[in-house]
Amino acid sequence: MTTTRFMAPGVAGAFAVLFVALACAAAPGFAAVAAPPVLPAPVQRTLGNGLRVAVFPSPRLEMVQLQLLVPAGLTAEPAGAEGVAYVTAELLRSGTTSRDPVTFSADVDATGGSLTSNVGRDYITENGVFLSRDFELGMQLLGDAVLYPLFDKDQLQRVKTQALRQLAQQQQAPSQLADDQLWRATFGTHPYARAPQGAWGEIAGLDVDRIRSFWSDRYRPDHAVLAIAGDITPERAFAVAEEVFGQWSGHGDLPAVPPAPGAGTPPRIRIMDRPGTRAEVRIGFAAPARNAADEPALLAARALYDAGPGAGVFGRDARASYVPLAGAGLFTIALNAPSDSTGAAVRGLFDGLRRLATPVPANELTGAQHMLRNAFPLSLETLASWTSSWLSADFSGGGSDYFDRFDSRIAAVTPASLATAAGRWLDPSHATVVVVGPAAELRPQLESMGAVEVIRAVNPDSSATPPAPPAPAPLAKPTLAQRTRGRALALRMVAAHGGLAKLRAIRDSHVESIVSMNIGSQQLEGNFVQLRREPDRMVFVTELGGVATRQTLAGNEGWQLTGADTVARFMAGPNVEALKSGFSSDLHHLLLAAADPRSVVWERGRGKIDSIDARVLMVETPGRASRTLYVHPVTFRLIAFDQGGNGQGLLARRKFSDFQTVGGILWPYHEVRQLNGETVMDLEVKTVRFNSGVAETMFQRPAGQ
Repeated sequence: MTTTRFMAPGVAGAFAVLFVALACAAAPGFAAVAAPPVLPAPVQRTLGNGLRVAVFPSPRLEMVQLQLLVPAGLTAEPAGAEGVAYVTAELLRSGTTSRDPVTFSADVDATGGSLTSNVGRDYITENGVFLSRDFELGMQLLGDAVLYPLFDKDQLQRVKTQALRQLAQQQQAPSQLADDQLWRATFGTHPYARAPQGAWGEIAGLDVDRIRSFWSDRYRPDHAVLAIAGDITPERAFAVAEEVFGQWSGHGDLPAVPPAPGAGTPPRIRIMDRPGTRAEVRIGFAAPARNAADEPALLAARALYDAGPGAGVFGRDARASYVPLAGAGLFTIALNAPSDSTGAAVRGLFDGLRRLATPVPANELTGAQHMLRNAFPLSLETLASWTSSWLSADFSGGGSDYFDRFDSRIAAVTPASLATAAGRWLDPSHATVVVVGPAAELRPQLESMGAVEVIRAVNPDSSATPPAPPAPAPLAKPTLAQRTRGRALALRMVAAHGGLAKLRAIRDSHVESIVSMNIGSQQLEGNFVQLRREPDRMVFVTELGGVATRQTLAGNEGWQLTGADTVARFMAGPNVEALKSGFSSDLHHLLLAAADPRSVVWERGRGKIDSIDARVLMVETPGRASRTLYVHPVTFRLIAFDQGGNGQGLLARRKFSDFQTVGGILWPYHEVRQLNGETVMDLEVKTVRFNSGVAETMFQRPAGQ
């Protein structure tokens, strides 16, 4: 299995896990502080070509983890090539000079292991996990990918298309937009401002020569570190590393990364204009780098959100984070607020920041310190988290004793030193404020705090603006004969599925499925639950990789909860409309729309669905996007439908099969979902229930929201 991930906007390893672990750590009470972790020091050796190899022997499991750090992250991207780090990392596992893409993927799968990439601001890591008996083969596959990439033109086009699709999808998420724009607004022209996934126009302009040049310049052994952890002896690890990577060549100094902004940067307020009744708010500050003197104090400031009395210093619904990188950091406060009171919410967050700049009560600080010190061992519990954290600290110049000193550095923070650090770095008069929401409503609330810049929320960076889609080709006006045939075909289709009376009697539905989803080159399996209640009430729960995402539609409102989130992320207008479209896209509502006397329905010839020459039925329902239905010419079952395309964006197609009768209604137990002809989801239905009593409470607004 191979895939590329974007590093979370935090330091890889310790701090990425640490902030999650805080919620489970000791709260004011206070439980005894756990003993600092005793972490194994790696056995290190430098090969003749300059590659440093660090081995962490641990025979607990018959597994070996490989992590190769290369300084080829966002700070390495040349001007005009934003996204080249991601595209290059993805192409490394898309075929080599000795293995075409299919062979390479098959060889990885044959081991039962995996190869992945993480793309971050400071560096990238190429990672492998294999059984210890397959260690040599795993190292050969990793080396083949890094040293001998194919960089095929067709694979490049595939990866670019995938990246552009991800960008388009992310533009629909206000929280993602706010996070990306906060980095851009805070760091300006510095490479830290860039988004890991790249910029639209610059990804589109990448060619094989640009990719190969970036790889040649940055993928060199003398600045790389290979960490090997697990059921392996140092001598075996060093011998295989020498055999695989000893011939890797390339030396020389890397271009210097420009200095990042420090404390006291000018204030800025940026509104990303999107309709809706909620606003995503981000307040950010350029902060100190990893291992800086003020790092422990700002970690304690971040933890005060969880450890303060009641709701914490930033308010119950706010979330704070601190991301220390090699050259700088970002301190963020995030909030989802009603758009009509966003200004008051920002002023309240500023009040919390000013409180940090005065000595907080000692008991509050002690609670935060207990949480940090107890959570820290949890963040280094696995070999993968320990080795990635060690690599991050090593790259940032934290020194071999960085983790040994963590506990004492946190314990040494005092109310006075915290206030000094907060006053230096978290002064509201130097804040960057990003708000995603309706500009006309938000601007008057924020203008008193400083100059306000309003930009479009979709691809706000001018260099990332995609070309406007071509105008949809108008369909020929249907003839009376086409409409007559269409209405008759619609009625036969409805009858084939159980009849209009049974369909109209459905008040709610509960469908559970096994889902297989394709994300780039990775395939994930999990569970998918769909609950619907008339009218316009719906819950989608998708569980993939152990993480559940719950999306809810309640009339004209929509929100999302992911994983262990306790605060819902409310959706803006376009996303709510997308949920409404999803509500009406199951078989039940498609059939009702086709039978609705208000709908304009006509037959539009024939269309191929796999090997079936289906009859094509066009359906236009007031208030809904037009849909193209494909009807089996013999059984009159609905076997597929299209939405979009024809200049309306991505063509979404769903194909239905394996029909079974449920309560007198013929229902598909297999569904395939495609975008522009590429399968993205496969659903195998386990259970279908109608009128089982889906409660209205399932769709209630989250408490406190």
